[in-house]
Amino acid sequence: MFWRAEACIYGHLDAYGEHAGTSARVHLTRYYKVQETPKGFWVTSGPYAEMHLVLHGAQKRFAWPTQKEALESLMRRKEREIDLLHARLRDAKKKLAAARWAWMEAGGEAVEDFCEEPNMM
Repeated sequence: MFWRAEACIYGHLDAYGEHAGTSARVHLTRYYKVQETPKGFWVTSGPYAEMHLVLHGAQKRFAWPTQKEALESLMRRKEREIDLLHARLRDAKKKLAAARWAWMEAGGEAVEDFCEEPNMM
C-alpha cells in the first residue's frame, strides 16, 4: 500500500450565499501496487482509476510507502511552489517598474511609489 498527500482549498459561503473565506485541507489517498517493472511499479487508487508509475529509488515519487513520507513530499512540493510564485511576483514587479519608467519617459506624470530607473537585470 502507498500514499499520496494533496492539499485542497475550499471556499465557504455565509447564510446569504456570499463568499465568507477559504480553508485548506490535506487529503491522503491510498494507492495499491498493480504491476512491478524493472524500473519501478505501477500504482492505482481503484479499479477504474488512472495508473501511475513509481520509480525505484527516485527522490520525487508519485506515491510513498508511509503517510508520513507522503506528507513530507507534499510539504516539499508546496515549498517549491511558493518559491516559484515568489519569483514570478518579483518578475512582475520588475516589469511594472519598467513600464512605469517607459511611461514617464514618454511624457507621463510621475507615478506613486516610483523613485528611480528600474534595475533591468
